[in-house]
Amino acid sequence: MSLSKKLLYTVTIVQMITILLFSIIFFKLTINQIKKYEEGEIISEVKQIGNIIARDLDSLAHSTSDWALWKDTYLFINDKNDNYINENINLKTFENLNINYMIFIDSKNKIKYYKGFDILNGNEIKVDNQLIDRINALINKSKQGEKIYISSIVKAQDNFVMLSGIPIAYENAPLEYSGILIFGRTLDENYVESISERTNIPLELKVSFNKTQDERIIGISKNIALSYNQNKEYILGKMFYSNPNVTDTLVLSFKLPRKMFLFYKIISLENIIIFLVLVLISGLFLFFIIKNQITNRIFKLTNDVIKIRNDNDFSERVSIINGPDEVSTLSVEINKMLDKLEKFKNNSIEHESKYRNLLETSNERLKQIIDFLPDATFAIDKEGKVIVWNRAMEEMSKVKSEDILGKGNFEYSIPFRKERKPILIDFVFNKNHKLDDCYLDFKINDDGSVIGESHDVNLGIYTWGKASPLYDKDGNIFAAIETIRDITDKIESEKSIIYQKKFFETLFLRTGDAIAIFNKDNKIVDINENFEKVFGYTKEECIGYDIDEIVTNNNHGIIGQAREITSTVYDNGYFETEGIRFDKSGNPIDMIIKGVTIKIDGEIIGGFAIYSDISSKKKFENKLKYLSLHDSLTGLYNRNYFDSKILELQKSDEFPISIISIDVNGLKLINDTLGHLKGDELLVRASQILRRAIEADLIFRVGGDEFIVVLPNTDENSGEELIEKIIDEFDKYNKENADFPINISLGLSTAKNKNDSLIEIYKRADDFMYKNKLIQKTSPKSQILSTLMSALAERDFLTSGHADRVTNLCLKLGEKVGLSSNELTRLTLLGEVHDLGKVGIPDSILFKNGPLDNDEWEVMKQHCEKGYRIALSSPELASIAELILKHHEKWDGSGYPLGIKGKEIPIECRILNIVDSYDAMISDRPYRKGMKKEDAIKEIIRCSGTQFDPELVPLFIEIITKDE
Repeated sequence: MSLSKKLLYTVTIVQMITILLFSIIFFKLTINQIKKYEEGEIISEVKQIGNIIARDLDSLAHSTSDWALWKDTYLFINDKNDNYINENINLKTFENLNINYMIFIDSKNKIKYYKGFDILNGNEIKVDNQLIDRINALINKSKQGEKIYISSIVKAQDNFVMLSGIPIAYENAPLEYSGILIFGRTLDENYVESISERTNIPLELKVSFNKTQDERIIGISKNIALSYNQNKEYILGKMFYSNPNVTDTLVLSFKLPRKMFLFYKIISLENIIIFLVLVLISGLFLFFIIKNQITNRIFKLTNDVIKIRNDNDFSERVSIINGPDEVSTLSVEINKMLDKLEKFKNNSIEHESKYRNLLETSNERLKQIIDFLPDATFAIDKEGKVIVWNRAMEEMSKVKSEDILGKGNFEYSIPFRKERKPILIDFVFNKNHKLDDCYLDFKINDDGSVIGESHDVNLGIYTWGKASPLYDKDGNIFAAIETIRDITDKIESEKSIIYQKKFFETLFLRTGDAIAIFNKDNKIVDINENFEKVFGYTKEECIGYDIDEIVTNNNHGIIGQAREITSTVYDNGYFETEGIRFDKSGNPIDMIIKGVTIKIDGEIIGGFAIYSDISSKKKFENKLKYLSLHDSLTGLYNRNYFDSKILELQKSDEFPISIISIDVNGLKLINDTLGHLKGDELLVRASQILRRAIEADLIFRVGGDEFIVVLPNTDENSGEELIEKIIDEFDKYNKENADFPINISLGLSTAKNKNDSLIEIYKRADDFMYKNKLIQKTSPKSQILSTLMSALAERDFLTSGHADRVTNLCLKLGEKVGLSSNELTRLTLLGEVHDLGKVGIPDSILFKNGPLDNDEWEVMKQHCEKGYRIALSSPELASIAELILKHHEKWDGSGYPLGIKGKEIPIECRILNIVDSYDAMISDRPYRKGMKKEDAIKEIIRCSGTQFDPELVPLFIEIITKDE
């Protein structure tokens, strides 16, 4: 760009900036003054509107006062009469007063009468509830007994109402306060239009409003406020009129033209144009002066310099520019410089030949240096032909320099890629070559050099290379050189390190153990996720804190031991032990604690703390230990512990030692009849009674129903006293639990000193127990049988009195057949207890509300065999055990459990079969109602010869018929 243009542009830019700054400052000052003026005008106009509203309120108050102090009004409020209403409260009155509402409030502040008219249309209007609520709110704000005056504007539905309220009274009135008269005038669009006419301000009534972001609110007086904003042409504002005692605000909006602003805008524009013209004229004048005095002289000097350069003749000189300034001095200095250049040129020609010889020598030495470089190095010229190929390159590529020098077309890439394609050195000349997939890393530097790592498949090695441009004396690239280094060992080492790192990270992050890494100061460096889960700390809460303090939760009883372990780890490099550590909440955790140091170059830099939570394992071990010594049902010590304890006590000095052998009578019978759960309950209760009776803790359950009590330092007399205490506790229990009694047999034996074998003493106590069992053999089983009968009575699912009815009918049929007295006795007992085996049948089957399925029926049929076994165990029932077993056999052999038939079935069972079936048919079952007797008899006859004895059926029907 020429100096003239630069000068022109500079002058123009300076002028534009000057004009812009002037315009901004001028507009800013002018606009601010205009805004202040406009704001003053708006405030004046709003005050005028407020004065009009205030005068209208005063006028309304005067009208209200005239009526409130009128005697007729006083009489009306105290004694409402229709004449007052008809004569005074009408449309004409409302028009004369220019009001829309008239409301009378009595002395109790209750509305006595109100009226409303739309005076424009002549229609009567309703006084809406919102207006009433506003009036009540104004009244309620006054103090009790105080005269109430109202002068306010309130909102009622979609309009505002101007209210004036005056206390009703007249001179010499007997009552000081009789109520309030309220006049109301609707502030509608007509009213707003009248204000607009009086003020020449276009107004609009706003029922509601939203404040815009640009608006600001200015307080004018206690009742009036103003908000407005300005655009390019108008002032948009709102006047707010409110009263202290109400929340409603009258909003009048207005839109005024910005006359002053528009006027000043036009004036300002004219001034700016004039200023712009003046500035442009002065700028052009200044430009021409500078051009004549400076630039034209510089142009002449420049042309002389250019001519000398083009001719390359330093003997020529520039013209001397006249004038006492820097341009004249510059022309003189240029000529002096040309003198020196001419002298230098002459000297350089003499030395050029000498320098050329030196350069050739240097190039030869450079080739020798490159040839002996340890890294494989080669170079190519701009045509891509090989110009250097050193010895290390020959060894790496297995290609001799004489075979490749001068060759191009990517010949140098074949030893590395097996084909002709661009490699690292080619990117020096052309950065747009496509990058080979063999490159693991690639980077082009700012200086034009290229660095990359690649896997050279043909040579089977990894290489690092750097290619750089070679420049001539003019700074132009004339060749490129690349150095290649075998980094296979380095890459393999890095892979190994990465593998080890990944292995460590996986082990550290995924292991089930809690692991912390600590430094040589014992401070935590990192923790894994499982450490956070086990100890309850976050990583932020651990890093930088002492490992021993964290895992012991500063428990003073154990932190010393933790520090000893850490010290051992530092001394030995590894340590492992079991111990207790504490989580963040102070809960103890059983753990396997391992520590191992981390060494780099033989120096310990920290270590790993590995914590394996073995709480579950410990609990399981403790449970196994407990189960190995305790009975799982009763919680008492078991036989294993008894055997080891006897051997231990045999060597002790705790003699005399007494042993009590205890057997729970009838357990097998309970298991067979009521089930093993009931039998287990019996054993648990027995163990609880023994614990209450015996203060010593050496109580053992050594068999299914057998308990042993070992009493060190206890002689025989003390043992006898303890037996009495045990018997008393069981008697006390049996009185309180007559439905489920427990009967035991006991035996006692005492070893006086170590010479007495405790094993023999135990056997002797056991023998005494069995003798005691034989002595009371009958009573326990009778007691248990009584319990079973009680249980059967509770579980009788047939109608009440089933056994009595069956027994009665069996006796009648037995006598009819001619049975002997012994047979009748067995028949009677059979009628009472034939269903005894049902005590062992589950309730879900016994009380099922519906027919039984095949599996359930098979369980139900077992009650015959259960009853048979119960009866055999009781001397009272042993004689009818076989009858209980066969009482469900049928005449045709289809019964159970033996399937016998005809007269193989005992006569007592055949009689019971008929009677029991008949009673079952006429009795209600859980899943059906009982049959009628006539239908039951028909069923008995139908089954005669199949289920029932055909000879007994007619005799039974005769008895039934006769009884009816």
